[in-house]
Amino acid sequence: MAKLTAHRTAALQALAAGSPAVALVVLLQALVSQVFTKVNYRWRYQALAKIQASDQRGIIQRAADDLEASPAWHSIEASIAGWEDRLPGEDQDLFAWLQGLSQADQLDLLAVCVAHTIDTQATREDSAVHGHANQLAAAVDLDMADWWQPTAGSYLASVPKSRRMEAVREAVSEEAATSISTMKKDAMIGAAEQHLEGRRWLPAVLRRPAADGEPAADTQASGARSGRPPIRYRDADGNTWTGRGKQPGWLSAALADGQSIDAFQVQ
Repeated sequence: MAKLTAHRTAALQALAAGSPAVALVVLLQALVSQVFTKVNYRWRYQALAKIQASDQRGIIQRAADDLEASPAWHSIEASIAGWEDRLPGEDQDLFAWLQGLSQADQLDLLAVCVAHTIDTQATREDSAVHGHANQLAAAVDLDMADWWQPTAGSYLASVPKSRRMEAVREAVSEEAATSISTMKKDAMIGAAEQHLEGRRWLPAVLRRPAADGEPAADTQASGARSGRPPIRYRDADGNTWTGRGKQPGWLSAALADGQSIDAFQVQ
């Protein structure tokens, strides 16, 4: 989950860096949440506008070891490099230089700066951050299939057998998923990668949510197509859990007894 959402963050940064209007909304959201909320004021910066900003590139880079090879990362680095060549030297007056830029250039630079503070990383499928990420994704028209693909390194080697089968089932067919079900792990990963190549399949957390009144994407599991979250876990007594929200008592008790959560995943 951390790796997938690091890639989502990089793609959103790349698109926001080219969308000054969206970056302005992101900036205003951050400012309003600070100015209109009662918080302890901290003197931290010497700038007149006490805005806190944190470049998230290093953080998402540590979360996904394959990020530097991604198109999103290359786009992010290009947006920084373009402005680094233009910025004044240390002995020059930055304020005066910024003041001399055209408004269009000021907005472009603002978009790049705001974009690199964006962070939509999460480690849970039920995290509230996904809703905010989807809002921003819609604003910049993000389709993660343009920025990410399921490979052994990016996804298939990091998830249990049931998730690999789920991906092949959704992207290809039930028959294809069944055909890899008895393979050993390495062979299964390789076969799944071949099945998924060029299919533009995405894990649920990276998919574009269906708009109100629209059918869900074809790659959604049957539970999502019906408007209900798909069942992820089931025990022998028929108890089920979708993987969202607080763990049910039956699952917590099983885990406390030393059982693995993978044993309850729906195949």
